[in-house]
Amino acid sequence: MAVGVLLEARLREPLFVRDVCSALASINPSGLLVADRNRLVFSAQSSMQSATLWAELAIDSMLEHISHLTDFAIEIHFESFHRMFRSFNSMGEVFIRVTPRSTTRRVVGLRINNESDGPEMIVRQRINALEIPLSAVPTEPIISSLDMCCELALGQLPQIVRVAEKYRQLDHTLDIKLSSDHVFSVIIQPAGVQINTSWTVIFPEVLPGTQESQSTPRSALPMFGTASITSISVQARDWYNAIAHCQQLARRVVVGIVGNEVLAVFCYPHTENEENVLTFYLSSA
Repeated sequence: MAVGVLLEARLREPLFVRDVCSALASINPSGLLVADRNRLVFSAQSSMQSATLWAELAIDSMLEHISHLTDFAIEIHFESFHRMFRSFNSMGEVFIRVTPRSTTRRVVGLRINNESDGPEMIVRQRINALEIPLSAVPTEPIISSLDMCCELALGQLPQIVRVAEKYRQLDHTLDIKLSSDHVFSVIIQPAGVQINTSWTVIFPEVLPGTQESQSTPRSALPMFGTASITSISVQARDWYNAIAHCQQLARRVVVGIVGNEVLAVFCYPHTENEENVLTFYLSSA
């Protein structure tokens, strides 16, 4: 499994676009790009190759429109279709998810493909979708879908991975929300639909056969710019330990798809000054 690479940059630095695109030129954008008003974090797998001209053009076009949205958390997902469609391995995609800070009930998605019209034209045609005043954001889900909500036992975690891969192919996004030491929810956000669908996973107090996940000391973490990252591979049976450890450190957990049955869990710390970002890989094997 390729080791994740983390890039952090300041959104309003003049050299931001150049730095990001320079990194994308050497790193396949097959990962997760997370940004808020102060920083941008890009995590990618380095085992694949794809063109990055579309990414440079798309980023350059988007930043001038979204840089003023300081009340929004912006997540930009870079995907490669290489593993999905081998005959279209040069195709890339940018998926932007904008979530108002005051609520997590509204997600606006913008999908950009390097099709014949070009990413810049698509960006400019759809960029208005990002300009939503906070007053217009509902505090409750517009649609409730009870038939898509279910409780999953620990033994069904491989099912989460398989279903997550299915939703990834549909351009859906997933978040993990921690409720307590033994409960967390997997939030599925269908692309282009204003709906929150969640699975609530309840862990038992005692998990036989589990082993404590070992994390790398911060001093030993590889550095990329001013940020650090560590990757921990965990099996389904070790998922509880990874989440429990993550809950003590993280203020937010984001799920990214790495392979057909592998999840990458990006754990963001509580404090703004803390640079450490933990990455857990979950495999159903």
